[in-house]
Amino acid sequence: MVIQYHQTFWQQQLENLDITLTQSREKSEKTIRESEMELSKKMNQLNIKEDEINEVAELKSNLAKQDLDITTLAKLAKGFR
Repeated sequence: MVIQYHQTFWQQQLENLDITLTQSREKSEKTIRESEMELSKKMNQLNIKEDEINEVAELKSNLAKQDLDITTLAKLAKGFR
């Protein structure tokens, strides 16, 4: 009788641990998914910024080939208003 009680007790403890482990695993997996989505979002933002920087660099390079800079271009543009 006592042995059966202890077996039942430990079986319940194991089941509780299994439930806790499953809940922890699910929470961890959810956190990982959320972190991966946030990382992906930030990487996309950085890629957009990098593209913009590359466009500005190309513009500056093209202006330099014509002995201009962005400030001079802006002044010229104001003159055409």
